[in-house]
Amino acid sequence: MLSPFAKTLEDLSPEDPYYQKGYAVYLSLITMRDMHAYFIDNIHKYVSDTIGPWRLLSVGCGNGQLDLDLLDIISQRFPLLDIEYVGLEPNRCRLDLFKKNISLYPSVSRYHFQLEQIDLDGYENRKNSEKFNLILCVRVLYYMYDKLESTFMRLINRLTVKGKLLAVHQSPSGIVQIIHAAGLEQQSPIQSCNTFHLRQALEKLVSQMPSLHFSITYLDNYVDISCLKNINSNDESERENALSLFSFFLNKKLTGIDRELVEKTAIECILSLVAFRKAGNTDSCLMFQPIGIVSLELQS
Repeated sequence: MLSPFAKTLEDLSPEDPYYQKGYAVYLSLITMRDMHAYFIDNIHKYVSDTIGPWRLLSVGCGNGQLDLDLLDIISQRFPLLDIEYVGLEPNRCRLDLFKKNISLYPSVSRYHFQLEQIDLDGYENRKNSEKFNLILCVRVLYYMYDKLESTFMRLINRLTVKGKLLAVHQSPSGIVQIIHAAGLEQQSPIQSCNTFHLRQALEKLVSQMPSLHFSITYLDNYVDISCLKNINSNDESERENALSLFSFFLNKKLTGIDRELVEKTAIECILSLVAFRKAGNTDSCLMFQPIGIVSLELQS
């Protein structure tokens, strides 16, 4: 297990290039079909025709992959809707990717995009009173794990009447299980934060605000983590992908650690716990990690 070495392992900051590499590998392995289908079937719950601009705030918009997919769905269902999009993202590289990705979605090019290199704290410090019809938090509430209640309140105060908040977040399965298996749950609170913690925070708010309603829907999701078998591969590229992915899972930098220890932990202790094989494919190694869709609104 890695826990005896936890204090000697360097934590990974979200701004660390090694973290970003592991995150990019992770995103490339996620299946998103169920989420896309969910939004096609349920977009009417979050969007409605309105007079005047319809405003969307995305906190931690990243490279815009899910946001642009969502906007594309909205444009088809509500072709006359005039959308003003505000995206907050502290990472310049991801913002640059977002700008490039917009050109891949001709249907949304008519919308007004305001992309800012800033986090939620910086945005709130401006003390502006902007309101939004929809607020998106896609895989970003991990970083607010120690202030979920206050973060939700700040976002609720940004909603228009009948506005909605939509968060995409990890469930207690998958990555969280890996962290627990490695004995690092106390040292990786960001990665351990899951829909259980979001529910706890929201239930406390509901007790204070009876008009607040929320729901959590889970969508099946599988991540093919077969590449972790290459963690001690002689192929440098394969090894780097495996190490960066495993580092992202644990929120620890695994370079420079005994190779046999990392291999044993990754393959014997982790893969055997969270992964299973596809029928008829002995090389497959799938991790079940349902996606949590958190919906929130204030009802009069």
